[in-house]
Amino acid sequence: MHKAKVGLSVLLMSVLVLTSACKIGGGESDHAREHMTDLKGEIKEADVHMPVEPSMDSPLNETVSTHYDAWNPRSREDNPGGWNEVYNRPYESYRGPDQLIIYDSNYGATTGTNAWGFEVTVDADGTVTALGGNNSAIPLGGYVLSGHGLKAEWLQKHARIGASVQWNRDKKELILKFTPKSYLVLARKTVEAAERGLQESRGKFMDVPYTDIDSAIAALKEKYEVLKREAENGDFSAVQRYADEIAELGDQVFFMNFESVKTELRGIWVRPLEVNIEQVKERVANIHAANLNVIYLETWWDGYTIFPTDTPETRQNPIYRGFDVLRAYLDEAHRYGIEVHAWVEHFFVGKELVEKHPEWSIRSRKGDNFESVEGNKFYWLNPALPEARDFVADIYREMAQKYDIDGLHLDYTRYPEAGDYTNDFGYDDYTRERFQEQYGADPIRLYPGDDLWPAWVDFKVNIINTFVYRIVDELKALRPDAKISAAVWADFPMAPEYKNQKASVWIDRNLIDHVLPMSYTFGVDPVLADTREALAIAKNNAYAAIGLGPYMRIDKRTLALQVDGARRLGAAGSAMFEYLGFFNNHYDRLLKLGLFREAAVIPDRDPVKSLSLVLTEMKRKINDIYVPFQGMPADSRYADKIDAALDVLRPGTVDPGNLSDFRHRLQRLLENVMADSELHVEVKQRMKHDLEYAMRIADISMSKVNR
Repeated sequence: MHKAKVGLSVLLMSVLVLTSACKIGGGESDHAREHMTDLKGEIKEADVHMPVEPSMDSPLNETVSTHYDAWNPRSREDNPGGWNEVYNRPYESYRGPDQLIIYDSNYGATTGTNAWGFEVTVDADGTVTALGGNNSAIPLGGYVLSGHGLKAEWLQKHARIGASVQWNRDKKELILKFTPKSYLVLARKTVEAAERGLQESRGKFMDVPYTDIDSAIAALKEKYEVLKREAENGDFSAVQRYADEIAELGDQVFFMNFESVKTELRGIWVRPLEVNIEQVKERVANIHAANLNVIYLETWWDGYTIFPTDTPETRQNPIYRGFDVLRAYLDEAHRYGIEVHAWVEHFFVGKELVEKHPEWSIRSRKGDNFESVEGNKFYWLNPALPEARDFVADIYREMAQKYDIDGLHLDYTRYPEAGDYTNDFGYDDYTRERFQEQYGADPIRLYPGDDLWPAWVDFKVNIINTFVYRIVDELKALRPDAKISAAVWADFPMAPEYKNQKASVWIDRNLIDHVLPMSYTFGVDPVLADTREALAIAKNNAYAAIGLGPYMRIDKRTLALQVDGARRLGAAGSAMFEYLGFFNNHYDRLLKLGLFREAAVIPDRDPVKSLSLVLTEMKRKINDIYVPFQGMPADSRYADKIDAALDVLRPGTVDPGNLSDFRHRLQRLLENVMADSELHVEVKQRMKHDLEYAMRIADISMSKVNR
């Protein structure tokens, strides 16, 4: 289960929810073991495991400890905190909220945990070898430290590659030690990883800056030799300095080994906090420098607009002091060619508006006019009420008439979360009466499992859907070229019942241009699963980009793997939630070394230009990488075919006939590539990916012309 994206007004709430019990799920479990296995899998008795460390009297020695909750838990008795009392089932792998669990190689091949945590892999010698992720592979003779919530944060803060791990079973105490030896281990592994990364890039014919990476690795090796000498000499200040330099350079090499494509969406959610033009200029300049190309600007939030409004029932947020921050963002972003989509939150409003119009507010099963999350109250208007729908639509209409927005970005296009369905929403008199007129039953008496429950779910889903149809129609009437993008819950199958959101219907009706499932997770595999599902639902009616959560302070390498993994599956790009989390934690600097090294154009900004870029980049890779690295013969058979396809395109126009011809040529070219025995298998796959991506752009472009 994935938590939907939230505005900055509820960032603290979202972090709490992400670590709550409902985000852990259920799964298999294990008996706590009293033993550790060696490399042969044989059991060794040990109450306290102490890897041998050199006797180096050094200020670099660091020791931290914490309590762990269970070892290989397989039952409720092994770990009572790993049992979900609400749903009467175990959390996945019996890892409960805010717990630290140890899984050794007796447990199985992997930990089996879900995405809502952080894991540390430890080898048979008790040395940390990997950080991050969930459902981690358990090394033979080694183990994985698996944390959730507060314990995940503890691991993120204290665990480092090269650290030694100890434990005391009697006290259930986990101890991490980092010594001068750890610095040497970390440095050596950094050099090895850099060399391995370059070798893998060459073997896969990656489009990366090989010369720069070679130079960086040479510098790494030189610094490592100096580090060893300084350690032998006992100069611990030098050890610290060179270890830090090696770590930084190793990070750079890691990120340099990612490709940067020139045709993709790179978005960022922004809550504007600026009160003058200079502040806006600074933010937009940062976004441009990071090679991002879409801003989802929070324009209607907490019951206020960010622009001076003529709508009598609301007002511009007073934090802006009358400054038209929307106008400023549009002017500055458009100077850089960055699109601005007005991010709106529909019926998710603040207390002031609900107090002004209590008759417009939503009602829960228990009669609340607010959603309660971890003790915080969040107020909603009633999505079914005509007056509330008219009010929200009027705000969007005014904005579209006054401002040259590039698109409308739909968020909170749903009801509040249903929780355990004992206090779900939609039980105001108006909605209940409309349902009773149609079905002859009061929905407040319905619960999951009742015969009419699916009808009640569909009834509320349709309320949301009809509002989407309305605002899209009204926006297109005012701004035909404006795009509709939507941030949606990543769990598409569960969303209709749990949040009364069925985004697939909007996409099937060809109303959405960009769909962004909010895959805010600490792992890579869940992002890949969400991407596959989004692509299947988007088909050829919308671009699917993946929403990621650097606000959660995801491990930077993990974030890069999330972006890259979604891209490899065919996603049209990614978007970062949100500005402060992305820039304050410096994700921009490292992603720009690789994934965002080159500026990119949004695929549907100018589809013909995008298609030309994809194919000209293919030609460049043939000439600069595939042929020189002996992945394909040195002839022009494919370059000529690419040129022939490009000749079909008419710059500046999206002609369905030309695009159909163009796509047909690409399909034939793909068939030739896959049948060519002289091409290296990796080159085949890379060309296949590029050609399929180009065909998807052509297909979506044709579907929009025919909309």
